[in-house]
Amino acid sequence: MVFASPNPIRAEKFQPIELPVIDLSAERSEVSNLIVKACLEYGFFQVINHGVSEDIIAQMEGLNLF
Repeated sequence: MVFASPNPIRAEKFQPIELPVIDLSAERSEVSNLIVKACLEYGFFQVINHGVSEDIIAQMEGLNLF
């Protein structure tokens, strides 16, 4: 059975968050700790200094896989 909420969720209630950024050029143990923290607190994160070229990233974005 499905019930309608008397108080529908409205977009203005959502607050923007700052996406966690993980720098892979940092010390391995620090990177590991930051990844765990980002996963536990946010469920996702952005990775920088990963070594993947901008050309490859652009090609992947152009595939529309998601």
